[in-house]
Amino acid sequence: MSAFINEPPKTEEDYWVAKALLQSFGQTDADPRNGTHIKPTRPDHYVFETKGPRIIAGLAACICIMIAVTGLRLFLRAHVRRLEWGMDDTLMVPGLIMAVAYPALQIAMVQYGGAGKHMFDVTYIEYYYYHWLALVAQVDFFCCIGVIKMSIVVFNMRLTKFSSRAWTFGNWAFFAIVCCYVINAFFLNIFQCTPPHANFDYIAAGKLSYAPKCIGVAKMGTILRAINITLDYMLLAVPIIVLWKIKMSARQKLRLFALFSVGALACIGSAMTLVAKSRLKSDALWNYTDLLAWSLVELVCSVLAASLPTLGSLFSRGARETQASGSYESHLTFASSDYRSSEFRSAGKSRHDTHHSHHSDVESDTLGIMRRDEIELTSEIDPNERNPSFRFSDSRTWNPNNSKSRLNETPET
Repeated sequence: MSAFINEPPKTEEDYWVAKALLQSFGQTDADPRNGTHIKPTRPDHYVFETKGPRIIAGLAACICIMIAVTGLRLFLRAHVRRLEWGMDDTLMVPGLIMAVAYPALQIAMVQYGGAGKHMFDVTYIEYYYYHWLALVAQVDFFCCIGVIKMSIVVFNMRLTKFSSRAWTFGNWAFFAIVCCYVINAFFLNIFQCTPPHANFDYIAAGKLSYAPKCIGVAKMGTILRAINITLDYMLLAVPIIVLWKIKMSARQKLRLFALFSVGALACIGSAMTLVAKSRLKSDALWNYTDLLAWSLVELVCSVLAASLPTLGSLFSRGARETQASGSYESHLTFASSDYRSSEFRSAGKSRHDTHHSHHSDVESDTLGIMRRDEIELTSEIDPNERNPSFRFSDSRTWNPNNSKSRLNETPET
């Protein structure tokens, strides 16, 4: 049976883990056979306590929320005709897998690594599992957050596609920056020590005849999270700027800003992780729960921010059908930036030189944004003419017998 931290090792594995721990604290001359000396020490009249059950319950809830929200988003994209599947949806598939893997690894850390306990209640073997599971979870976290950011960037491309070339260039540049961030975060976490496996495997590190050389883990994590915070706020600014320019009612804007405010919570969670990291200097396995909580806030809110705009279309009203002598309805799609018009419906009465003022609701498949366009339609119908023509005020001709015709009109943003 493995010994507790700060006690003399009982097994060979205990010895190597104790040696690696002493090396990580810079105590290369200390004898591992005497055990480690990590604060805090066990107090007198101590009663065992653990945060494990509460941690597992919270992690399970996060897994259910992320699967439910993203699963519903992908279901809608695949089965609702007016919602077009895009690359942002494809990116959310690996994003969801990695997002679920992060709390799953945290559950394993509680079960096998002693997470949620005080250091003096953890054995050397438990700390061995905790250490390498924590590093794998950290790699997964940065990659997952990066992939979700890429999905949101692609969504922003769909949102701003018809605005200007500057938006297109800016979004692609931001996408490249996020890709570089993910690649650098992956390799920095994997190869932060020489040899690389010594960073993950404390038993292998203890067997080395020399102390592994590693990049400052705390400094590296702080830099990566600082970059992550900056990217979060830049990413959040794009839809806010676009929606601010769209002409819609204050109620509609408030509803959409409420959706995107979830992204602001992710930004707050990302910033608070830097504060929580400072508490890991002592009793790390007990105090790490603050860092875990804020990391989960960032992760879950990022998943929600990526999916809620699509789910918002469930609550948006469909385009209204207006019936008159000649009427039409059209749908605006951000993804393709075109109008899909339905057939004209005739009431069975002919009028000569009649003017109709028509209101049509234009709905975005991306955000569920409802927009009202007022278009004046003039019909000049000759009773002897088989194929009557309808003429718009800007002199464009619409053929009612061709239901696949499109209006080459660029919407305003």
